[in-house]
Amino acid sequence: MLKPILGAVARHPREVGRIIEGLTIEEDKKHTKNHYWSLWKLFAKEVKRAPWLLQLDHRYPTGHEVLTAILLASNWKEDARTWRSLEGHFHLVDQLFTELPLVPIVLDDYLRFLYYVGELALPHAFSLVADALKSEKSTVAFKDSNTIFLLEDLLQRYVYGRPAELKKEPQLRNSVIFLLDSLVESGSSAAFRMRDDFVTPSA
Repeated sequence: MLKPILGAVARHPREVGRIIEGLTIEEDKKHTKNHYWSLWKLFAKEVKRAPWLLQLDHRYPTGHEVLTAILLASNWKEDARTWRSLEGHFHLVDQLFTELPLVPIVLDDYLRFLYYVGELALPHAFSLVADALKSEKSTVAFKDSNTIFLLEDLLQRYVYGRPAELKKEPQLRNSVIFLLDSLVESGSSAAFRMRDDFVTPSA
């Protein structure tokens, strides 16, 4: 029954994106977990081999709708920070992010996932984002104001709220400094203040 829908990921990503969103809305009501994530993995597998992935950095890319849906980046309440169905499964979204080409659309969707319901993926996700940005395959430059806002907000939650958590692991600390430096280079005054506070030893 799913075969034609999965096969449509390559040809009709907008329509398939709506189907995935519908599944997520139903999961939010019923919390079946295993059933939902079994279906999610089937769709993620098709997304990873969709031909339009190679064109995501074009001016008018195809596939944005299905990417937003599979990365759980839309339709959350503004104050949503966790999702019960993500418990024990958030690593699947993290892994998909690392396996997709790092273009602005993918980064923005992943950051929106973290901003809304991906709290369980933090702060480890900072290292994933930093490593992806350092990759030779990355085509991201911090120019989009929404992307900058999302990353600033996520970093502020930890730099000011839970700094010790960021500093106890050298790799994570270095990743956070890299992200702050990248934001500063893009002109972020918030990141400039955060970086000063973060690297200044506590009295």
